[in-house]
Amino acid sequence: MNKMKMLVGAALLSGLLSTSAFAAGVANDASATEAAYTKPQPAKVVSPEGLPRRYLDTTVKVAFTVDEKGQPRDITLVGRKDRDLARSLVPAIAQWRFTPATKDGIPVAQRVVMPLKLVADT
Repeated sequence: MNKMKMLVGAALLSGLLSTSAFAAGVANDASATEAAYTKPQPAKVVSPEGLPRRYLDTTVKVAFTVDEKGQPRDITLVGRKDRDLARSLVPAIAQWRFTPATKDGIPVAQRVVMPLKLVADT
């Protein structure tokens, strides 16, 4: 069985925050500007172990909060209720690290919705 891993492409990283999460977290604050707010950025990505083969070459959405320390919390799969997939992805994502979002230079928690393309390890 081929070992599976998750790749997060540059296009996925640039879309790290969903438009609705960004709008809810920042745009409602009239004093917030692009210069005063920075998005969380991936610093460490861990590949999942034992992904079910049926998810090869699929894209899944995950939602989580990047806390003030850059750690993902409250990780959920969006629109999927597959326990096998969750058992592989959630522990891997829990090991990811981010530079946290900041508002006026202060780290803040930010909810993230991110699509992940699952591909075979080559």
